[in-house]
Amino acid sequence: IKALRYIRPGTLGFVVAPTFRMLRDATWRTALDVWQSAGLAEQVLRGDELRVTFANGAEAIFRSAEDPERLRGPNASWAWIDEGALCLPDTWPITIGRLREHGIAGPAWVTTTPKARDVRGEGRNWTHRVFVSSATDETVVYRGSTAENPFLSREYVASLRSQYTAR
Repeated sequence: IKALRYIRPGTLGFVVAPTFRMLRDATWRTALDVWQSAGLAEQVLRGDELRVTFANGAEAIFRSAEDPERLRGPNASWAWIDEGALCLPDTWPITIGRLREHGIAGPAWVTTTPKARDVRGEGRNWTHRVFVSSATDETVVYRGSTAENPFLSREYVASLRSQYTAR
């Protein structure tokens, strides 16, 4: 939702998810739901890539991070990495390297469920390094529980609590 203020005419957003299946089945649907509910998404183009054209002429492209090297190329004004802890560590530096549209360094957001180990089972997850242990004044962490999610009903949250036994 934070990205909504960065959807300006003539700009490109860059949306990334760990796998194409997650991109298509979750991230794509979530983004469209939010953007269409806000009256922003005007046209959805499907073909060999997932792309949204906004009512003001801005665009967003969607890419899988299965091979982070394939994220190279676009010049974007903002980026969102969904389920970042499930992405390979190279996803972050390559994605932030795209934030150079119009010669301006743009913002990036990472949404994730924290994971203690990286996707290879080696060491701490890159999200911990970037946002906690080696955080800079350019990084901010916002934490929220499932119960704090404004898009979930109380009944759903209660159902989850009754099923899950661990934190």
